[in-house]
Amino acid sequence: AVSSLERASQYAIDNNDRFKQTKKTSSKGKDLDQSSPASDEEKAALEKVKKPALLFMALCVRQPDMMKQLMHQSCRPFATLLSKAVKENMPKLTRALATKHGSATIASQVAEMAGNEEIPMLLAFLDNLTPLGDRNLPKEDLVEACHKIQESKKSDDGKMDPRFIIPVVAGMKRVDLVKKLPEFVMADDNIFMAAIEQMGNRLQRHA
Repeated sequence: AVSSLERASQYAIDNNDRFKQTKKTSSKGKDLDQSSPASDEEKAALEKVKKPALLFMALCVRQPDMMKQLMHQSCRPFATLLSKAVKENMPKLTRALATKHGSATIASQVAEMAGNEEIPMLLAFLDNLTPLGDRNLPKEDLVEACHKIQESKKSDDGKMDPRFIIPVVAGMKRVDLVKKLPEFVMADDNIFMAAIEQMGNRLQRHA
């Protein structure tokens, strides 16, 4: 399974420039959804890397430590196709891992496995632990886990990354949320808007 995932990752890297050019040509001056294939050829390539990715993700449910290899291979530079395939199926993987091992526990475990290069996949994992539209508030232990993850992933200069706590904003206490507001305000627009969206979701749940 590991060798199949490695081959899928290398295939994605080897073909990255080809599909990036296809995306550029297909746009014809218009913005395309970068998450969707631009051609039948790219769809076929995506399916090719998706098969080993799905097999490996199924094994991750039984052996969570395999998440380290999944994140590493899908976050290699230019392995865009594999990253896309993994993120497309992240909701199912996240639900299965959370059900089997507990949301807070698995969030902490996956975070420990993620280095700086794997942060995008860790964030995708955390986002799917508390999807927007979920009527259940994030549990207190998951909120605490995300705060600890944020602390453990702070930069060398001590700066905190607010993206690690955005998934659990809806479950945060008001007093804690007020303390975190400056972090959201100082972040870039995309992060700030994501935080606002989660705050709105929090208000709806408490209404």
